[in-house]
Amino acid sequence: MRTVIFLDLDETLVSTRPARDPFSAIGQNFTSLLRPYAQEFLLELSTAYPLYLLTAGDRDFQTEVLKHHKIDTYFLKIFGRQDIGHAINLGKPLIPGILPLLIDDLNPASYGFFQKFMAIGNLPEALQNIRSQTLEEMDQQEALLDDFTQVHYLQIKMFGGNPLDQELVNILPAIFQKAAKLNI
Repeated sequence: MRTVIFLDLDETLVSTRPARDPFSAIGQNFTSLLRPYAQEFLLELSTAYPLYLLTAGDRDFQTEVLKHHKIDTYFLKIFGRQDIGHAINLGKPLIPGILPLLIDDLNPASYGFFQKFMAIGNLPEALQNIRSQTLEEMDQQEALLDDFTQVHYLQIKMFGGNPLDQELVNILPAIFQKAAKLNI
């Protein structure tokens, strides 16, 4: 299996908000700021690993945001909330047979985070049917998800539009280190 990196978009690579110095995306006006060093970050990562965008946002809108910032070409595919829901409903991963590493600003305790991991797939079998009935089963599944998260997730600080942000530069060594451990 090969290591594949899934990156979140909003508050990981960009900060997008309604109006003020707007660009138009799908008939709506938004302001979107690219996180400092995003181009360099994506170039370095994409030379070492396949990159996919995994966003809880609408795929078409997020594609427009990527194109606006001229960073769409770094990603092999863009997965939006439609794709996440579809993968979960089918019970099939977005990309089978991979070792996923998710880089996101989401808190691992959030439901949106869990949905992303369900869609990525390759969860331990005990997590694939998450419809627990007993508290003991729920505790076991939570422990398994914590273990899985330790290996397959790296939380990045939220961007928030700070022009002095250095997080992409700071986190890059940790990404390479964690990705290398997946390949062992």
